[in-house]
Amino acid sequence: MESSWQRRGAWTGGTVSTVALSPNFATDHLALAATAAGVYRSTDSGATWSLSTAGLSDLQVVGLAFVEQSSPQPQQAFIATGSGRLFRSNDGG
Repeated sequence: MESSWQRRGAWTGGTVSTVALSPNFATDHLALAATAAGVYRSTDSGATWSLSTAGLSDLQVVGLAFVEQSSPQPQQAFIATGSGRLFRSNDGG
């Protein structure tokens, strides 16, 4: 069986540096993408994306990760910025 890639999203802000899937991706379909314009968020397995920058004072996001599934807050995520700042979200961005 041949696999193929499909383009998802047009990023205002340039290159996507990191993508992270929620520990509960199979049920919540939540994904985050780090860009120089901030974090993009998808709640439909990557079919559509929206910019999620509320509370971010530094938009140059260079890394992101979700906390493991056994966490009391299963959609808790952290992002790192190019200027060395760290931000946390308790609702998946």
